Amino acid sequence: MSQKIRVDFFHDVICGWCYVISPRLRRLATEFDLDVHHHAFALSPTRTDQIRRGA
Repeated sequence: MSQKIRVDFFHDVICGWCYVISPRLRRLATEFDLDVHHHAFALSPTRTDQIRRGA
């Protein structure tokens, strides 16, 4: 029996690109039998931080 490949997916919960890639990654996980681990966080947790960073 072969071991699954582990993919650690670190993503910003506010990021539109991360949101778009998530369902695609789930499809790949099914197709290739990957072990995907989602790690969600906010790069700019407050509105003040987002403004300061230009988000």
